[in-house]
Amino acid sequence: MEDIQKDISLLKHKLGSFSAYISSEISGFKNDIEKIEKSIEAQTSKKSKKRTPPKKKDDKEKTDKEKSDKEKADKEKEDIEKEKEREIEIEREREREREREKEKEKEREKEEQIIKANEQREQLMVLDKPPAVEKKRAGRKPGSAKVVTEAPEEPKEAQVTPSKRPSRGKSPTVAEEPKSNKRAKKT
Repeated sequence: MEDIQKDISLLKHKLGSFSAYISSEISGFKNDIEKIEKSIEAQTSKKSKKRTPPKKKDDKEKTDKEKSDKEKADKEKEDIEKEKEREIEIEREREREREREKEKEKEREKEEQIIKANEQREQLMVLDKPPAVEKKRAGRKPGSAKVVTEAPEEPKEAQVTPSKRPSRGKSPTVAEEPKSNKRAKKT
């Protein structure tokens, strides 16, 4: 029982440190994403400040290019976030699998304990059995008696025989017990 409690406390400690590690990693990823967003915004603002107003064709190409760049950046952000979520989900699934394995191990231990207890009970029952009854054969000396063990007698089932005359309300197939003679008992 103490070992189980130690294991539980150790698992709680590991789980707490693991959750702290994951939260720090997530916050680090968020900081990285914010830095990337700021650098992208700074680069786009620098490009727009340095360039002179282009012609209409260039303007259209520029907006298309900016849109495509923005879409690429958004896709990269989404991909990064999805990848992080996948990693977190994978880690959660691994943790669940570990918990399932621990539960299975506990159940196996319980089954083993039950089996051991049953074996011990069977051994005690074998030791508690009464000794076998010995029969002696006639004409032999007491020391040279042949040992014959008897199994305990089982209750005999009712014999089924047809009666000569069926009595009222009773089945004719069951043998009737003879009625006691009241006069004979009084004497």
